[in-house]
Amino acid sequence: MVERNQQEKEGLDNNRQPQEPKRTPDTSDNIRRKKVKWPNNKSKSEWQQFDEDVDAILNTTLAGNIDRKIESMTSFIYNIGMDRFGADEKEVVRREGQKNRRESKIAKMRKDLRQLKKRYNQASEDEKPALSELRDTIRKKLKITRRAERTRKRRKKREKARAQFTSDPFQNTMYMTES
Repeated sequence: MVERNQQEKEGLDNNRQPQEPKRTPDTSDNIRRKKVKWPNNKSKSEWQQFDEDVDAILNTTLAGNIDRKIESMTSFIYNIGMDRFGADEKEVVRREGQKNRRESKIAKMRKDLRQLKKRYNQASEDEKPALSELRDTIRKKLKITRRAERTRKRRKKREKARAQFTSDPFQNTMYMTES
């Protein structure tokens, strides 16, 4: 009787065939599952207990071919983890891509040029030649930096096109002849 109750808890019916894992709305393909709030790596006892419980459930529940075992194993582990440890409440914050070193340098030089222009407009006649010379040097540096960045982007674009060509030359050739 005790064994039968245990089998019912673990998902076996009277015919000793495993039942399909129940599909909840958050396990559908178009909705991302919530993250499990797994315990710290330091808490060995919790992990040991979780491992033993999952192992016991999987050994008794899973029968049949290996593909079915793998599919149901992931959902079993996820569901057991959610029941035992709960959902992680942290929101995933997506950051925008950062500018590379040269792009941030270009932005800083543009800002400096705008400030120099304002200072030049407010400056007296004896300060204007020095500010003009300073503005010219910053413009030269900006021109060189932009050229280097443009070259880097062009090189990356060529590398990407080359890699695409080597991965599928026929498709790439068809695309090149159409345009």
